[in-house]
Amino acid sequence: MQLSEMLAAVRNNLNEVGITEMFSDSDITEWLNAGAKLAARALPPQLLPDLQKVVTGSSTSVALPAGFFLPVQLLLESRRVPIIGPSDGGHDPGQAFESFDTYGLMWGSTIKFYPEGFAGYVLYYLTTPTDMSIATDEPGIPDAYHYALVCYATYMGASKDRMLRTQYLAMFQEILGVANERA
Repeated sequence: MQLSEMLAAVRNNLNEVGITEMFSDSDITEWLNAGAKLAARALPPQLLPDLQKVVTGSSTSVALPAGFFLPVQLLLESRRVPIIGPSDGGHDPGQAFESFDTYGLMWGSTIKFYPEGFAGYVLYYLTTPTDMSIATDEPGIPDAYHYALVCYATYMGASKDRMLRTQYLAMFQEILGVANERA
């Protein structure tokens, strides 16, 4: 589904067809792009092959590559290890993580490996979905989930109609297969 089709569907859902529009195309496009990012967080990475990337190296940390969106998997010397912490640096690296003997800690724009001394790493990650901006653009998620973005944008635009908001948020979550608290 192209951006122009999504814009028309959102306007139809908001009953903005043939009347003065309440929202600009740029407002709705912003909501559609935000929905694409939420969808990329919610969908299994294997459904997003165009967004998957890999970086390898042999240091004690890795600087997050340009376009980094979400970590998928970290291998240290071919061993899968967990990645702890948000990318905003919300964890203190001095904290003890007793449940893991080996892990990667996201800290700002870096993932640091603990304990140190690994010979090599492989980081699989997702890049940020490309924002749509022209009429023929399509979101970087599978076609089967495009209508979820229309539902999300409708949810955002239906700010004064609680029933419509609830209906379209539920549809967004149902299409993506996510629990209510995740969207």
